[in-house]
Amino acid sequence: MTVVDALSFEQWKAVIVIVGMMAAFLWGRFRYDLVALATLLIAVAIGVVPIKSMFTGFADDIVIIVGSALVVSADIARSNAMDGVARYLIPSGSSVRLKLAALVGIVALLSAVIKNIGALAIMMPIAFNVARQSKVRASVFLMPMAFASLLGGLMTLVGTSPNTVVARVREDITGEPFKMFDYTPVGFLLVVAGLTLMVFVRLQRSWDGMYDLKNGGFLAHRSPMENEDETEIQTTGSNLSADCQRHPPRNTQAPLC
Repeated sequence: MTVVDALSFEQWKAVIVIVGMMAAFLWGRFRYDLVALATLLIAVAIGVVPIKSMFTGFADDIVIIVGSALVVSADIARSNAMDGVARYLIPSGSSVRLKLAALVGIVALLSAVIKNIGALAIMMPIAFNVARQSKVRASVFLMPMAFASLLGGLMTLVGTSPNTVVARVREDITGEPFKMFDYTPVGFLLVVAGLTLMVFVRLQRSWDGMYDLKNGGFLAHRSPMENEDETEIQTTGSNLSADCQRHPPRNTQAPLC
């Protein structure tokens, strides 16, 4: 028996709706919330979802937990409460590697107690400031921070949505859900291994180059759009520097030459 024969007509309708929704998400032409709402309306119209069950998903405990975590994350981000903590934990004179270790460590810990997306949103402005002070590209910090937020969310029940879903399924099957820190032993080991790899790996990818954490500089990397001759670029840069020295900008808030 093939897959086509195994599925009923109602099941095929559900499969088509889900595949169409995922295709719309991947296309990216429309907003995600509009795609989700349109999918729900189509599912109700063709009978995949009963009308009386149309909005029952919004009353689920998982939706409430995830929504509450996002609200808490947004409040912390708007309060700028982490700015002072970050300035204390990330010394301005430290090396890039040490700053990277501090940023990914803070993001991982925050992701364990609030939503990992919120933890990343809180720390991203701080990462930009640290990159500006260190005179490196922000991408040196941002991608490791994104991975750290995913890893940190594995340590607790509320850190990431799949943990909450699994706890709910376990409660339905056994009558007892996973507790807040049941994920911590395994999650903590994954966090330590992941952060160690990101901090001590020699090269960190950048937007248009690679940063060498060992030697403290960017390796040469040519973009496909760079068709100019290197000599011409160097000459132009030298001329601009000379002009800036002869005619410094009067506006102190203008970008430095």
